[in-house]
Amino acid sequence: MRIRTAQKQLIPEYGDRCITPPWGNPHAHFRGICYWKGVPTDVRKQQEALMRLVVPIQCADPFWMAVAMPNLKVPITSVGEALCYRQQIRNLLSERSDFEVLVSIQLHLGTTLEMIREACCTEGTTLSGRPCPRVRLAKLYPAQVTNSPIGVDETDILCDRMMVVYEEMVKQGMTLSIHPEVYCGDDIFSCEEVFIPILEKLSRRVPDLLISVEHISTRELLEAVLSLPENVVGTFTVHHLIGDTADFWDGQAVSDPFNFCRSVLREERDRLALLGAIADPATRGKLSLVLDDAPHTKKAKENGAPGIWIPGPIAASLFLEVCEEHEIPLEAVIEVACLNGPRFYNLDIPERTITFERCERIIPEEIPIPGIGDVLVPWRVGKSYHWQLAERA
Repeated sequence: MRIRTAQKQLIPEYGDRCITPPWGNPHAHFRGICYWKGVPTDVRKQQEALMRLVVPIQCADPFWMAVAMPNLKVPITSVGEALCYRQQIRNLLSERSDFEVLVSIQLHLGTTLEMIREACCTEGTTLSGRPCPRVRLAKLYPAQVTNSPIGVDETDILCDRMMVVYEEMVKQGMTLSIHPEVYCGDDIFSCEEVFIPILEKLSRRVPDLLISVEHISTRELLEAVLSLPENVVGTFTVHHLIGDTADFWDGQAVSDPFNFCRSVLREERDRLALLGAIADPATRGKLSLVLDDAPHTKKAKENGAPGIWIPGPIAASLFLEVCEEHEIPLEAVIEVACLNGPRFYNLDIPERTITFERCERIIPEEIPIPGIGDVLVPWRVGKSYHWQLAERA
């Protein structure tokens, strides 16, 4: 499918105030520890402290729902662990009883059909009263690309053992969420493109599988997702719409660890392709904005941990800003930020509205993490952004 790059069109009337529905975040990282056995005390305290800090920030307006990823220090692989983790998140949201938390399990070679069936048993109802399964999705991390200790090797992603799991997911209506990279050694720029043939083969072999291809960063992967059937959708992040390879790479190595993430930041051609697909009514229906908000301590980032963290309200403001700059209509912002993600997970979107006001603010330099003597460094520290949430009515 040919992608239209972002072009001049009718200037959207953003004005001094923007009103949207509430926003979704179908890809969140909240940290924490669900299973403590064998976890060093200092690691447990660090991950719990990060969780206590970031959950209230990332679950604040404009967001009303989040899908929590399972790749903790000890990955979440069972339904029991996923439900325990969801309760931990909810316990930190006592003042946001209207926030919808979806949880996931991580796929690995030991995942069984019984685990998938148990995950998809109807547990109760969503906030709007719709019946819902216990766990909505299973996440696939290829080995060696995200430090996941149980990532699936690329040669095993399409093996018979995994294929029967995917087929059971189809029967149960469960979504497969994919980190779309393959380990390529020192070549961190080819990982996404090398994954494309695996994605295409998987879609052909299990044609009815619901697939969410996460945090698309290259034009090539975007084209692949848009060319596949409607049950294969994609997500993107605001940092992949703004950041550039030169922000973290000096030509030979990572030069700025605070701009280093996986998938890595790309070139202008890739950013323009993503922005063009967001602007185009023919393609944006398959795309959703996600935060992919990977919080690491300052010490961990300085030691090379991949991941970018932006406070949720600031990420929303930056997305409005980049769309306005590229003259993308507000209706496109609403579709990819507010509607597509929740609809993909069969959620009813709340009827209330969110108001943004044009007002310049500065991104904070660091946020102390209580109890561990370290800080969290937001992306683009010290830079300005130009939209601010109005007070909730």
